[in-house]
Amino acid sequence: MAVCDNWEAFAQANDGASVFSGKVLGRPLWDFIRDATVSQLYRHLVARARGGRAVEFHYRCDSPTERRAFLMRIEQLRDGEIEFRSRLQSSETRPAVALLDAQTPRNASTLRVCSWCQRIGVDGYGWIEVETAVERLGLLEAETLPALTHGICPPCLGGMDRLLREWPGIG
Repeated sequence: MAVCDNWEAFAQANDGASVFSGKVLGRPLWDFIRDATVSQLYRHLVARARGGRAVEFHYRCDSPTERRAFLMRIEQLRDGEIEFRSRLQSSETRPAVALLDAQTPRNASTLRVCSWCQRIGVDGYGWIEVETAVERLGLLEAETLPALTHGICPPCLGGMDRLLREWPGIG
């Protein structure tokens, strides 16, 4: 197992101390995916890669000050290991969003973030952009913010389900 050369720098720049190489290498991927639906989806993606067919899909991974779009490629290497390779496709600067800042104090409540599109699930509003969620939930005035948990929204799950159906032997 290995991580790329810039793994530590990217983690450091994005409040990712919990994913420094010393904390992730040698551990199963499934230790880091808490949502059952997302876990099952990744199991299907890895199975496809193990079957000799690379998988590619787009996702967002935003920071407090940037909207970032990535392309993920999952494939089996010659030695049988599975490689996850993410490539930045685009980045857009935005005003800082404290809800996405790992250093922001949190309370006991949680908000669900889609692992693919970064929208927030808000009762009565559906899945909305983080800035809209902050406004609708009145979080600018809050002393502490809800913790974030990841899942997948219905539109993104539908898109991934369609891709899985297109891949023979998976899904």
